[in-house]
Amino acid sequence: MKQITKQPIIIILDGAQRASLAIIRALGRHGISLISGAPVEKTICSASKFCGTSFNYTTPSKSVSAFLADIKKEVVRSGAGFVVPVTDETVLVLAKYGTDAGIKTLGCPSLEQYQAASDKHNVVLLAKETGLVSPESVLLSGGKRSSDLASFGYPLVLKPRWSVLEKKDCIIKLPVRIVNTPKELDIKLEELESNGIQAMVQELVPGHGAGVFVLCDNGHTLASFCHERVREKPPWGGVSTVSRTITLPPEIITGAKRLMEKLSWDGVAMIEFKWCPDSKKSYIMEVNARFWGSLRLACAAGLDLPYYVYCLATGETPLIPQSVGKARLRWLLGDLDQLLIRLKTTRDPAGAAYGWRNKVGGITKFLREFAILPTTDTFDWGDPLPFYREIVDYSHNLLKNRKGQQP
Repeated sequence: MKQITKQPIIIILDGAQRASLAIIRALGRHGISLISGAPVEKTICSASKFCGTSFNYTTPSKSVSAFLADIKKEVVRSGAGFVVPVTDETVLVLAKYGTDAGIKTLGCPSLEQYQAASDKHNVVLLAKETGLVSPESVLLSGGKRSSDLASFGYPLVLKPRWSVLEKKDCIIKLPVRIVNTPKELDIKLEELESNGIQAMVQELVPGHGAGVFVLCDNGHTLASFCHERVREKPPWGGVSTVSRTITLPPEIITGAKRLMEKLSWDGVAMIEFKWCPDSKKSYIMEVNARFWGSLRLACAAGLDLPYYVYCLATGETPLIPQSVGKARLRWLLGDLDQLLIRLKTTRDPAGAAYGWRNKVGGITKFLREFAILPTTDTFDWGDPLPFYREIVDYSHNLLKNRKGQQP
C-alpha cells in the first residue's frame, strides 16, 4: 500500500498584497491548508475561500523582534511547516533570522543570495559579465556631490543601494527618486549620508517596463516567462496595472539566466528591464528577489510558479510545461488609480507635460480595456470575496484621503 504523506500547513504573509493572494489561490487549488498573516485584521487574502484562518503580526517596520515572535507563535500554534514571505521587508527579516528562530521558509532565498540580488550596484556589475545592458551608473562614496557627476544630464535617478535596510530593530523602506537639478541632488545625498545609506545615481531611461520571471534551482533556470507593463502606477513608471505576456529578444532571456547562474539562485525572482524606444535597447533595472505583484499573470498563462516552489521544497518534481500561453492581466483598481493620477498631473517628476491629449488618451485606453476582457488580478468567479474586500478598502482609503484634504 502506498504511504500517504500529509501535506504541511503553509502560512502566507503580507496578506494585503496581490502576490500573496495569487499564492493562496495557486496553492489552495491543490488542496493545501493555508493561513494568511498580515499587520491588519481584514485583507484580500483573509477573504479568500482558500484561506483556512488568519492572524495579525507586528509589522517589521515597527519591530523586527516582535515580528519574529509573532510569526514563531503562529507556527507553534498551527503546526505550520512553511512560512512564505512576500514583500522585501518580510523576506529580508526571515532570510536573516528565520533559521535561528526555527521558522522554515518557502520561496525565500538565503541572506547571501537576497543581499547579492537586491544590491543595485552589484546587479550593474553582474550585468556587464552576463551580456546585459545597464544604464550609466555611479556608486556614490566619499562625500561625492553633483560637481563630481559632470557626465550625467538631468533629470537623473537616485537609487539607494538597497530597497530596505534594518536599523535599530526596524525595517525601513528606501524609495527611488527622480532628481531634476544639481541642488536637489546634493540635498538628497546629504539626507542619505546622514542616515548612513549608500546610494548610486543612474541615467534616466525613457520607455516602459518589462521583465523576465524565473524559477531556479541552484542557479539552473527551470522555468522562465516574459511580460511587459502596458500601463503602470504612477503612469511614468511603477507597479504594473495592466501587463501581458510577450517574447523578449533571446539575448535578454539568456542574459537573465546567466545572471541567476552567477547568483546561484534558488526559488523565484523577476529581472526587471526597461525598453527604450529611442535606443532600441532593453536596460536592466533591478532584480526583485521575491514573488512580484503581477504573479497571477504567470498563473493565468499556465505557469503555476507557487506550486512548483512548493514541490521543490517538499522533494517532488514539478511538472513544468515547455511553453506557456498568452495572457493579459489587469489590476482594475490600480488601473483606476493610474488614470486618476494622470488626470490630476500637469507634469511628471521628470518634467514631461501631461496635456489634454495625454489625459484623453488615458481615459480611452482605460475604457477600451473592458472590451479586451483581460484576467482581473484580484477578481475570480470561483473566489470573488477578495475583490469585494479590495473595493471596501479602496473606498475607505479614498474617503479618508478626501477628508484629510478638506480645510
